[in-house]
Amino acid sequence: MGLFSRSFTRDPAKALGRETKDRDYRLTACPVITSDRMVVLVDVSVRLKVAPDWPFGYDEAEEPTIHAVVVMMLRFLGEETTADDLLVGRQHVVQTVEKAFALAPVASGIERRVTAVDVRRHDPAAPPMAHEFRVLG
Repeated sequence: MGLFSRSFTRDPAKALGRETKDRDYRLTACPVITSDRMVVLVDVSVRLKVAPDWPFGYDEAEEPTIHAVVVMMLRFLGEETTADDLLVGRQHVVQTVEKAFALAPVASGIERRVTAVDVRRHDPAAPPMAHEFRVLG
C-alpha cells in the first residue's frame, strides 16, 4: 500500500521519498592537521532549509557524500593554514564549508547557512572524542 500510494501522489518530494522539513548538519570533533603540524578539532553546524518553491525535498541518501566533501575541504584548508590562523580566524572555516556544500550533492533548492563554528586545539590528555556527523530534522 505504501509504495502504491507514493507512486501516485502529486507531491514530488513524497513520491521520491524525500524530506521537506529543514535540517541541521552537525560535524563534531573533526581532526584537522594544520600546516604547522598541529592538530585542531573543528565543530560546524549548517542549517539546511528547503526553499518554499523547491518541490523535490532533501535526499537523505546523499548525507555521507556531503560529509565526505566537507571533511576533505577542511583537511585541504588545514594543509595551507596554521593552527593559530584557524583558532583566531573562523571565517576561513566558514568559507571552506560553504564551498564544500557548493561542491557536494546538495540540491539547488536547499539553502545552506553556516550557523556555528568552533575550532580548538586537540588535547591528547583529554578523554577521546568521537568524530561524527549528524543531520537533525
